[in-house]
Amino acid sequence: MAAARDVAKLITDGRRHHAAGRHADALDHYRRALAEAPDDAEAHNLIGAIALQDGDAAAALPHLEAAARQAPGRADIHHHLAEAQRLLGDLDAAVVAYRAALRLQPGQAPVLAQLAACLGAMGRHEEALAAIAEARRIVPADAGFAARHGIALARLDSLAAARDAFAEAAANAPEDAGHHFNLAHMEERLGAKPAAARAYRRAIRLRPGYKEALANLATLMQGERRYDTAGRLFERVLAADPGDVQTLNSIANLRLEEGAPDMAEAVARRAVALDPDSAASRINLGTALLNQGRVAAALDAYRDGVSIVPDDAVAHLNLGTTLLLTGDFENGCREYAWRWKTAGFQSSRRPFAQPPWTGQDLAGKTILVWGEQGVGDEIMMAGLIPGLMARGAAIAVEAEARLAPLFARSFAGADIYPRGVDGAVDPGLAARPIDYQIPSGSLFGHLAGGPDELRLGSPFLVADPARVADLRGRYANLASGLRIGISWYSRNPKWGQRHAALADWRPILDRPGIAVFDLQYGDRRAEREAAARALGIAIHHDDTIDALRDLDAFAAQVAAMDLVVSISNSTVHMAGALGVPCWTLLPQAPYWRWFLNRDDSPWYPSLRLFRQGTDEDSAAVVGRVAAALDERLR
Repeated sequence: MAAARDVAKLITDGRRHHAAGRHADALDHYRRALAEAPDDAEAHNLIGAIALQDGDAAAALPHLEAAARQAPGRADIHHHLAEAQRLLGDLDAAVVAYRAALRLQPGQAPVLAQLAACLGAMGRHEEALAAIAEARRIVPADAGFAARHGIALARLDSLAAARDAFAEAAANAPEDAGHHFNLAHMEERLGAKPAAARAYRRAIRLRPGYKEALANLATLMQGERRYDTAGRLFERVLAADPGDVQTLNSIANLRLEEGAPDMAEAVARRAVALDPDSAASRINLGTALLNQGRVAAALDAYRDGVSIVPDDAVAHLNLGTTLLLTGDFENGCREYAWRWKTAGFQSSRRPFAQPPWTGQDLAGKTILVWGEQGVGDEIMMAGLIPGLMARGAAIAVEAEARLAPLFARSFAGADIYPRGVDGAVDPGLAARPIDYQIPSGSLFGHLAGGPDELRLGSPFLVADPARVADLRGRYANLASGLRIGISWYSRNPKWGQRHAALADWRPILDRPGIAVFDLQYGDRRAEREAAARALGIAIHHDDTIDALRDLDAFAAQVAAMDLVVSISNSTVHMAGALGVPCWTLLPQAPYWRWFLNRDDSPWYPSLRLFRQGTDEDSAAVVGRVAAALDERLR
């Protein structure tokens, strides 16, 4: 009995030291108690608890395991044991111990929350959601539990419910910047950008140096083309941490997007100097150099990126497209194949199991060509189909459904199958015996050694003759003069500047002897009408033709033109494939398909390219187009 009293007193005195934060004194008492009673569960438990508080889960574990063996009915011991196991990475064992604690003492909201976090880390998200939902039921006003509930819901893609949970967390703890950040992030994922911006700004007001909130709000502003605001926000992040390479790369991307490659280059060089092993910085530097027309230097930067991270798909793809720009098909196509591994690439590989065609003999064989990327890409690569036919192959083409009628008329020797909604494969195509398959964007590398070997015939697309005749007649009655179709916008800004201000085209459009027709896809009515008023001219728009939905009708409309003037977009591809004369305005760093130092296109003989020179602005390009039109009208 005396020994038991001594052990109890040692533990009681140890608790006083423990409560006062004197861990060394507390441990001395607990260890003396353990020396007197080696199987004392409480002494083991308290030694383990101090080790956990001191961040030494490995030291805590054997004591807590011993305590659980000696006192299996104590919930607090199982809870401590679960925490030690979780910290040591033994999540399966931790879940067992958390559940044991809850069986012994149900309704412990903190234990439920810790169990939920553990289950979430294991990817057992539905179980995690059930646990944290129970914790919230017990303590509904706890902001931390609401936030954890939101995280669990978001992991299961229940985004609206997650947003509501984060909103409750922010309402219950309005001074906690983290809750407003979580709410903002979820609003952004739901597409509620104004609400997201408000919540990010609230988080930043509460914590002015909140890097993640500043960076996310900057990215949001960049997406809305509010470049000045985005730049100021990124600079605030950088002011707090001048060596933040990730933020420098974000600023470089911002400068590239707003069309300031010289500024992007300066920022990218700072990033490279701070972290020479950053592939992302090398990629940004390469793009900044390329956009200034410094192709050789850009290639060096991209090669540096590949050497630093050999499996960086973006570095390989950028290297590939730049090599293709120079006309190097052999090396460029090898690198261009990395497009399928880049995050966010606009096409997915199609589910065709046949062997890929890599140049094998096609005599007597059937090859499937499946379209990829956008409408313009599919049209351009379709020009290679006659070359495949010449090799003795039977051709099956899976095309964007809007292109299928036009392709069927144009390629009489090929079988055209429309790509179904959500990528469904046409049943006839699925049942057809096929020897080889290839994505259309890989064809040219097997059919030509360089741009001048493409030898594409033009036209290779055929618009509906009756429809073309009807439109020509209607347009002739509408306006006299040279019919010029114009297109000035691309909704895919990924490849650089793809939006011209129509009012800046006055030297081209404000002249006698022409009739101007709108070939721009999408609803650009406000721009068209504003330009017509500013220029004092008529820009005719045909409401019976939807250039986005009915590409066969659009082909007839383009074929009804005498000349097309456009920036690089799908209208150019349609005109070139139909053999309609087309003058294309290109930026200083055009996409690879237009190559370098030439004013013609091997893809489309009817095209004439007007390139922006290194020391020119876009007005100079417009001036050269206007001068060419003067000659055409003489």
